[in-house]
Amino acid sequence: METREDSREPDVALTAVVALPKGDRQKWALEKLTELGVRRFIQLDAERADVKFDANVRERLERQVLEASKQCGRLRLLEVLPSVASSELPALVELIEARRAGKSLSSETCAAGLGLSDAAEKLRVRFGATDLFDEIGPDADVLRVVAHPISDGFFGQQSFPELIRSLGDKTPQSVFLLIGPVGGFSDGEVSSAVEAGWKPLDLGAQVYRVETAAIVAAALFLHLK
Repeated sequence: METREDSREPDVALTAVVALPKGDRQKWALEKLTELGVRRFIQLDAERADVKFDANVRERLERQVLEASKQCGRLRLLEVLPSVASSELPALVELIEARRAGKSLSSETCAAGLGLSDAAEKLRVRFGATDLFDEIGPDADVLRVVAHPISDGFFGQQSFPELIRSLGDKTPQSVFLLIGPVGGFSDGEVSSAVEAGWKPLDLGAQVYRVETAAIVAAALFLHLK
């Protein structure tokens, strides 16, 4: 009798780095991101963020992920990682690039052998014992996107179709999606992200809430394949 793996995971592994708002909107956002098949969630401590991410918040979000996974029949839990500050985004990029260079980020790895900066090493330790970003192999196609409306200043934003066309025939195995807080990113945050290789994306003329922007963008990228 033939055995088949029952996998409902999208082909694209998406990590949502989002400055979630307060209250029940957090719960709603994690529920929908779980249903969509987002691989990981990282709370972004942006300059204008009004949410303090701590162990209690993380535990509450993990409970919501578990409940949503049971409801939608998802077999792999969305992973809720500790938060990162906007100033730590270069360190996050370092970890991604270390994976693309074929390096393991597990806790057993010798930090000196990875050649990471102090900031990247602190972030690696904060994220814990798991081998991070396991879907990223050597020279993998990884796309990093920062969502920022053109109405808040032009940084070379493209629409989703334009951005996808710019990739040519490359379909990323892994997408990192950056969504700002209720008050939006500061110009400095967007400029720094773009300089570090994050692709600026405009989601259109509508003014989305944070959680809506995260869900809309995640749905678009999760259906690339």
